[in-house]
Amino acid sequence: MQHFDQHTLELYALKAQAVAESRAEIEAHLAVCAGCRDLVARMGVAYDRTAELMRELDPAPAAPGGHLPVATSRTLVTGASRRGVGAPLRPPGRMERAQYFMRRHPVATGAGSFMLLGALALLAFAVLRPSSFREMRPASVRYNVQGQTVEILDRDDKVLWPIPTFFSPADLPLEGLGITRTVVRDLNGDGRSEVVTALWSPGDTPMGSGAYFKVYEHDGTLRFRKNCDATMPIVSGNYGEDWGAASCAVSSDPSLKEKDIFIAWNAGRSPEIVARYHYNGDELGRYWHFGVVYGMYFLDVDGNGGEELVLSGIDDAEDSLGFSYPFIAVLDPGKITGSGRSCASGVFPMATSDAEIYYIRFPVPPLTKAMSQNAEAGGVRKNRNGTLAVWVQNGILRPADELESYEFIFGPDMALREVKSTTGTELLYQQKLRDGLVSGRIDHDYLAALKDGLRYWNGERWVKEAVRIRHPVHLAHRRR
Repeated sequence: MQHFDQHTLELYALKAQAVAESRAEIEAHLAVCAGCRDLVARMGVAYDRTAELMRELDPAPAAPGGHLPVATSRTLVTGASRRGVGAPLRPPGRMERAQYFMRRHPVATGAGSFMLLGALALLAFAVLRPSSFREMRPASVRYNVQGQTVEILDRDDKVLWPIPTFFSPADLPLEGLGITRTVVRDLNGDGRSEVVTALWSPGDTPMGSGAYFKVYEHDGTLRFRKNCDATMPIVSGNYGEDWGAASCAVSSDPSLKEKDIFIAWNAGRSPEIVARYHYNGDELGRYWHFGVVYGMYFLDVDGNGGEELVLSGIDDAEDSLGFSYPFIAVLDPGKITGSGRSCASGVFPMATSDAEIYYIRFPVPPLTKAMSQNAEAGGVRKNRNGTLAVWVQNGILRPADELESYEFIFGPDMALREVKSTTGTELLYQQKLRDGLVSGRIDHDYLAALKDGLRYWNGERWVKEAVRIRHPVHLAHRRR
């Protein structure tokens, strides 16, 4: 299936004149492509919410029709006319859409008002911060929506210093789902915590580029900022992207005196990069995943005392065939070196990563399919009894009365033990049953079918049994 590029769909969602002659063709594609249809719907929601926020920041009259004004003189490039083979398209999350919108429409997002806010925040920081930082001990963060800053707090929840930024109130729940964008950790073992953030700030110039990731000293001094200049290898060569930092993760293991930094980079489309950095900013490795990474969690998965890095989100390596799946990957963070792709995806000509321990694909629930929505692996939690809980749902930020959610519970060996539904899911299913969209009910057999649909990548193919990935060197040894 040949998709339209994201810019074309964006213009369509905004009812731009530039795609007036292509509307019939676009609508014919949307009628058969659930992924692009959902993307257009999400774009509409994102623009409406962004317009509302901009009106709060700068109450200027909106463009006719309630949409943000967007320049339409840009040359239209459809998916059919692009040179080479593009990366699989998948619906980005709200955080990615906000970043994408700011990168592509700096004028429409009220840049003048926003830059003024940023300048005022920087001025306040310069004027109001204390003259001595000897007692500064960053311990946590707080998001100040009204002031558009991230406030760095001490153990008594007193503000030490702010980081001027931009975010929507709708993005705040993401922090509770593993999509962490600011972390306070002692990176170098000197007893004083640094602050790592993946949020955009006024210093990430130009305005149209993606967010850098930054590391601040305990006293608010910027240690360094980094961007990503990766290119995607495709069959016809390399395809450049405008990468933005989406989230960050740092181990909380107290036994590690020096801690690496892990940043998820996205460009508003698949693939996504999880990059590993030394605390001084040197890049140590990249792990390429074909889909979207929603959460990054440091958890002791197998109970051996060491932390693994668990990623959750969507696998869309087969999106060109109309398929995408919820996934989790369990990685050895210390083995993210060089540049390697997920072992379960052969979409791009690139060596596989030795960091993967497990790669697990979840089934798409029948109700999600019936509603033509995408299933996603969202939150991941380590339970006190040693089990690992993963939530699979039809959107990590859907309203409660529209959310279909299941809890998959794994043992320390990552064997699936149980699948549970939620009360809200059962009520939603009953509603859709009355509407004639589904049949049957959520019972033991229904949940057993979901459990039976789980698959593990063993290094060569998908299998039902819980297995670790056998990497190419191990497979070669086994064949001898």
